[in-house]
Amino acid sequence: MRRQDCENRDTRELEGVLARADWGTLGLVSAQGTPVLVPLNFVFHEGRIIFHGAKAGEKFGLIQESPQASFLVVEAYAQVPSYAFDPVNACPATQYFKSVLVKGRVEEVTGKFKLGQKLSSDARAKVEAVLEARGCPMDPETIALMRTHGGGTVR
Repeated sequence: MRRQDCENRDTRELEGVLARADWGTLGLVSAQGTPVLVPLNFVFHEGRIIFHGAKAGEKFGLIQESPQASFLVVEAYAQVPSYAFDPVNACPATQYFKSVLVKGRVEEVTGKFKLGQKLSSDARAKVEAVLEARGCPMDPETIALMRTHGGGTVR
């Protein structure tokens, strides 16, 4: 890093930036050597950056060609206008921020939750009523998961 005075290697702070971020930018390189930047939503969990992607499209194709990647997250703070330093020169304008740049390999992790996410409120209420009346051992947990992942309580 060119600016050693700005470098931060405190793992807890860096992980905090990753945990708070809503989105980041995935950097990939095409077979022709063209850089490709893909903004995407992600979660930071147990030291890993996890994002969703279909097994088709540009991002998937690039990852198949070369799984080497970088991922950038920026937590922006105040923009500092140039006049804070110089009443005439625009060069001193700056932005205060925290950023994390991760370099590594993209690996496939399989995961999918089907818990009534696409159901209307009425349909979800009917399924919940059926599960409550049926009373199988997993039904109460299923209802709780539907409410957590599938759109909330329907009463």
